[in-house]
Amino acid sequence: MATSPPRGLRIWQKLAAIYLAFTIPLALTTYLLIGEKSVKIELAHKEFHGGRYLRVVSRILQGVSSHRAPWNSLWASSILTLFSPIRR
Repeated sequence: MATSPPRGLRIWQKLAAIYLAFTIPLALTTYLLIGEKSVKIELAHKEFHGGRYLRVVSRILQGVSSHRAPWNSLWASSILTLFSPIRR
């Protein structure tokens, strides 16, 4: 059995209650959605800056490895010549 609305309320009060019944959940959902989107936007900013960081670091790493490559080969050849009499 359906309940009837209270008779003591005026029309504007009933309309205000209906308005609040629909507005409060909508406002709460919108607030939570905006909060979630701002988290995702912040994550995208961090990923963007991380990509820039990785590009710079990879260039530095390539420079360091290309700088060390001649020294590594020189060191390896000198070690081989040092120990080559022992092998014979």
